[in-house]
Amino acid sequence: MERVKKNLADKLRVYAVTDRGIIDDSLSVRDAAEKAVRGGATMIQLREKGLGTEELTRRTKIVKYALDQYSVPLIVDDDPAAARDADAAGVHIGQGDMDPAEARRIIGPDRILGITAHNVEEAVAAEKAGADYIGAGAVFNTSSKSDATPLSKEELARICGAVSIPVTAIGGVSADNVCELTGTGIAGAAAISAIFGKSDITDAAARMADAVSRMLGSKTYKAAVFDYDGTVLDSMGMWETTPSRFARQLGVEAEPGFDQRVKYMTLEESAQKFREYGAKGTDAEIVDQIMDMVWYSYSHELDPKPHIFGVLDDLKARGVRMAIATQTPSRMIRSANKRLGLDKYFDAVFSCDDWMTTKHDPDIYYLAASALGAAPCETLVFEDMIYASETAKNGGFTVVGIYDESSRGDREAIEKNCRIYLDSYADWPGIENIKREDV
Repeated sequence: MERVKKNLADKLRVYAVTDRGIIDDSLSVRDAAEKAVRGGATMIQLREKGLGTEELTRRTKIVKYALDQYSVPLIVDDDPAAARDADAAGVHIGQGDMDPAEARRIIGPDRILGITAHNVEEAVAAEKAGADYIGAGAVFNTSSKSDATPLSKEELARICGAVSIPVTAIGGVSADNVCELTGTGIAGAAAISAIFGKSDITDAAARMADAVSRMLGSKTYKAAVFDYDGTVLDSMGMWETTPSRFARQLGVEAEPGFDQRVKYMTLEESAQKFREYGAKGTDAEIVDQIMDMVWYSYSHELDPKPHIFGVLDDLKARGVRMAIATQTPSRMIRSANKRLGLDKYFDAVFSCDDWMTTKHDPDIYYLAASALGAAPCETLVFEDMIYASETAKNGGFTVVGIYDESSRGDREAIEKNCRIYLDSYADWPGIENIKREDV
């Protein structure tokens, strides 16, 4: 497996620790962990008390399988043998749980060893014993450690100053209080109930990521997420005329207004209409024929929005990582990007089809931002549609509105959701002129 000791401090920014007892009964620990990662958790600790090594290893493998697709490290609480046997990223042990040297011997030199410390002396000893990071706490009163005495902000700062390895704050930390730890030198914060005790785990993780970003003093945008159709690609006109173009492919000239009527038909209704025009096959087969025609447009015909390369070059030069979040099938996006030379700008493509979501929910934006290593407040979202711009804004993102002819009637409403609105990418003011208002 790929080790994560390099840039470990970045992985500790939002450290989500599971607790089966507070996770909604409708969710497995695996699903809950995945939801936390989609919202911005940068590391997960599997905390399953009272299990033997064999059962804990089995459960760790299940969670790790889900997290591997996000490249998010999984740490096992208290059981180095389970961490080793499940090929997890590492283990976290508390004071008195076991000898750190023995834990290191079991997991080997490459995996991560985290150790809890309550004061400077314990932190220094943990580093000497081979710890890769310190979990310092409890920094606030916490229900998971009822006998813990809160660690003062001053002692937390002394711990950070006394060791050369990263420190994460643990114990009672939430999006509401983490900013009280500003200036202590911590790399991030660990949370249990503030993430897994919430009904919307993804949203809770995103809010924690935003709060940690503010606590760490991040003042710049680290990422940009682009919608695709009408935002990157000048393609909305193609989509709006697809029904009549398919009819012509069948040898029939559709009646006036056909495109608009098909837009509001169900799959079955549109397939039946095309059968009247000579289409053959099942509903799904007819849809596949239409999508093959659309795919040809992406792979051979459609052009990017004018002047977009200037914006992409500006963002790339400033170190802003970029991804696409779209409702269009990812194979079409990749085909067009390769042909147009856009693939060199985007680190990832996230299609709602692949993740079984829509842009009425911010999950696709959370997922993209998390993959780029950014909190929502550190991420620009470029959108041309009213409902998507509203979703992104409500999710804590800064929205840049892009004019497209297909949504011209919604322009005024879209502008209300945006920090800036561009009639053309030629109007781009430069990333340095778009200031974050949350810092």
